[in-house]
Amino acid sequence: MVHASPSKYYLITMIIFLLGLQTRLCAKEYYVSIKDGDNSNDGSKEHPFRDVSWATAKLQPGDTLIIRGGRYHDCIGPWKLEGKRRRPTVGPWHDPKNPVTIRAAEGETVIFDGTLPIKDISEGNWEHYKGGIWRIKLTRDIWQLFDGDEIQTSARWPNAFWHDGSIWDQNRWASFGDNTYMKNREYIDADTKKFPHCDIAKAGFDATGAMIIMNISNYDTYCEVVTKHAKGSPRFRTTFNKTGTIRALPITRGVDRNGKITRQFKKGEGRLLPIFNLFFLECSLALLDAPTEWYYDKKSKYLYF
Repeated sequence: MVHASPSKYYLITMIIFLLGLQTRLCAKEYYVSIKDGDNSNDGSKEHPFRDVSWATAKLQPGDTLIIRGGRYHDCIGPWKLEGKRRRPTVGPWHDPKNPVTIRAAEGETVIFDGTLPIKDISEGNWEHYKGGIWRIKLTRDIWQLFDGDEIQTSARWPNAFWHDGSIWDQNRWASFGDNTYMKNREYIDADTKKFPHCDIAKAGFDATGAMIIMNISNYDTYCEVVTKHAKGSPRFRTTFNKTGTIRALPITRGVDRNGKITRQFKKGEGRLLPIFNLFFLECSLALLDAPTEWYYDKKSKYLYF
């Protein structure tokens, strides 16, 4: 029988302990401050980094990153530096025994803000466009706008807003009138008596180029583009026909309130009932007519507000 010397076990245990102690002793503590930090600093409490993304790229297993109070507009996560570019990677962070710790400084509030200040992504200053509308040229595309912490509404018709919750009100959608019908994939809102707020003929704009969100055919929703419309007209054409999203028309027969067939539609035609068919328009400067609304033109890079 072979017996191992107890001293060998003690030696192995001591080596493991020392290795673990060495890892803890090598762990560093870094600081970040959006108020007085600089990425050229060493990351100490007295000389913190400025950007969280910069600091996280330097973290090793067991390290701690302490973030001073403030609002931060950059990313947090494991990054690998490649020249001036940073790429996401699990890298050295993947060490369950020596986890990286990221926390706010004691008693301070840290906010991660996914937005970017307009001044940081624009050229020049705000300029008057017309009426109550101002504009500014941006250096990058945007998809949402905030005023402070309050979300603003992409210009739309009929008007509905985030700030008062009316964006959720289905009554703020336009409803096709009783006499609405489809011909050659054109929608016509002919009824102006029951739904005066959604009479596109009296809305006073040309909707060509606008995005139309249609909730039709028993609550199927489609996002298309208005390809043809004229100011004062109740008729408009959309990409509904070109995209092939609809295999069958919603209604193929005209029926009165007693269920009697009043009209048999031809191929490419159909009647849209107001109770099942709603729509609204977005993404057009022509729709910008109220406070808290905005529009961004991707071609010209102008933000209108």
